[in-house]
Amino acid sequence: MNRKREVFWISARIAIFYAVIGGLWIFFSDSLISLMLDSSTDITRFQTYKGMGFLLVTALLLFVYVFTELKIRRDVEDRYYRDLKDSNQALKNSEEKFFTVFQTVPQIQIISDKDDLRILDINNRITDFFDMGPETVSGQSIKDISCFHTLLELLEKTRTPKLDNMETSLERSDGTTLEVAVWTREIVIEGKKKLLWIIQDISREKKALEDAERALMGVITAMGRIFEKRDPYTHGHQMRVAELAVAIAEEMDLSETVIEGIRISGYIHDIGKIAIPSEILTKPAALSEVEYGLIKLHPETGKDFIEDIEFPWPVKKIIYQHHERMDGSGYPLGLSGYSISLEARIMAVADVVEAMSSHRPYRPGHGIEAALEEIERQAGNRLDEKVVEACLVLFREKDFTFSDN
Repeated sequence: MNRKREVFWISARIAIFYAVIGGLWIFFSDSLISLMLDSSTDITRFQTYKGMGFLLVTALLLFVYVFTELKIRRDVEDRYYRDLKDSNQALKNSEEKFFTVFQTVPQIQIISDKDDLRILDINNRITDFFDMGPETVSGQSIKDISCFHTLLELLEKTRTPKLDNMETSLERSDGTTLEVAVWTREIVIEGKKKLLWIIQDISREKKALEDAERALMGVITAMGRIFEKRDPYTHGHQMRVAELAVAIAEEMDLSETVIEGIRISGYIHDIGKIAIPSEILTKPAALSEVEYGLIKLHPETGKDFIEDIEFPWPVKKIIYQHHERMDGSGYPLGLSGYSISLEARIMAVADVVEAMSSHRPYRPGHGIEAALEEIERQAGNRLDEKVVEACLVLFREKDFTFSDN
């Protein structure tokens, strides 16, 4: 359609050009002849010359016009085909680069259909981790390949085709597992949406992290044993608070990372008391105002004590804030509301329950029910209401009990 319109306009321009030149030639030439000549014979002869001249001039002008028009069109076509050739070469180079990267990266990469997850392409890295090659799985749906079943679980869990560093395990045919991190992105190939999967082996990193966590737990255990030699009550208190705080966090459906941070913090949340004289910690009577003032320093002392340890959790903040209260009546900073971290708010509830229910050097334990009534009374005021609610569910509906530490 565009081609026909283009031919029409070129033809129209030529016709208009011819009509204008012809009209001007006839008008001016006739006027000039009538002014110059009187004889009819001369006029006839000049009319003949005029006609021949008109043909020559219009032929020449038409030639120049058509030549220019065609040259412009040829230049445009040359540029078009040159650009098309450059684009095709750029596309070819891009495809070659993509193929090279696709095949040589250290991760397993898969391109699948977005809807049915049928594998359209997969790089050779699959052979490094599983007893199958690209030709084995190409054309199959990820849903039908047993070792990739956990990938589907990630998609179902996130309810989005975009995964970012999601960790899972892929099971090999021999029963061993491969720890991986998974990324997915929507891409467009030939105008259709596809899914690019990037699967990174993180087995070494996971093992290194587990080794580091075991070493860290060893340090924390050693700190606890040192503390136990000095103050057996406080050590047992820390272990029970950690146990209850973890159970509350699980009841609140918090992430594994947050729960682990609460566990570690619970084990050492009173570590600052190591700087308090044992005579005060084990005093079989109520503390004086000065002695209580020393006790109130232990959150800050504990934070300073572990200042140089790089925890992968907010342990320092939890230790520092576990005596803060929602109404601002706590210490050492007098924080209030949600300026107190959730982990510290959980630790505060667990701390109150364990402290009230257990024996202390200066009084017998009040029992679990009295402790639960107390946190119920403080809920929404000094203690976080949702945390208290989770704690009450544990004891009253799920029969939580402290284990022997």
